[in-house]
Amino acid sequence: MAKKKTNYHYFDGTALYTMTKVPNAYGNYTVKLEMDEDSMAEFLASGIQLEVKDNAVFFKRPHQKIINDELVVLGPPSVVAMDGVTAVDDLIGTGSKVTVKVTSFDTLKGVGHTLQAIQVKELVPVEGRKNF
Repeated sequence: MAKKKTNYHYFDGTALYTMTKVPNAYGNYTVKLEMDEDSMAEFLASGIQLEVKDNAVFFKRPHQKIINDELVVLGPPSVVAMDGVTAVDDLIGTGSKVTVKVTSFDTLKGVGHTLQAIQVKELVPVEGRKNF
């Protein structure tokens, strides 16, 4: 059996919605990203099986998943500042400029993905929310 190929992608754009602190009802951390033109072209070329609506895509990361018959806890994606190292603890508000790191890989149903990290370039603060 051939080894599955993993590719790394960096998509730039505007965060329209994020859940990076706690998983949603389906057990996923998510970011809805409205991509710039270059990132959208790279996304379309990647073959990742996600719906594009109004130049935006929901990338997700499961809190846990079964890998090689073992339950592995992935936890939340890394959220870092412009330097790529300093953790960002603030919530990412709608309109924040970000770069999203995504891995893509072959599956039986096509090209799958996992959200790995978010680099915050320009943070729009979120008021009044504690867990998204």
